[in-house]
Amino acid sequence: MEEDTKKWWKSKTVWTNIVAIVSGIGAIFVGDVDLTAGLAPIIIAAVNIVLRILTKKPVTT
Repeated sequence: MEEDTKKWWKSKTVWTNIVAIVSGIGAIFVGDVDLTAGLAPIIIAAVNIVLRILTKKPVTT
């Protein structure tokens, strides 16, 4: 592993998006938001995680 790279699980972006997913799912099940409003941040966060993992630097898998 190159010195200027890091594992994907050390990415603050990934963890921020995981929190967004969990929060969105929680909001749907608690009933504070409708399904459509709850899915938007989940979808965006999931796409961000995939993009962050696929980025060549500084994250490695």
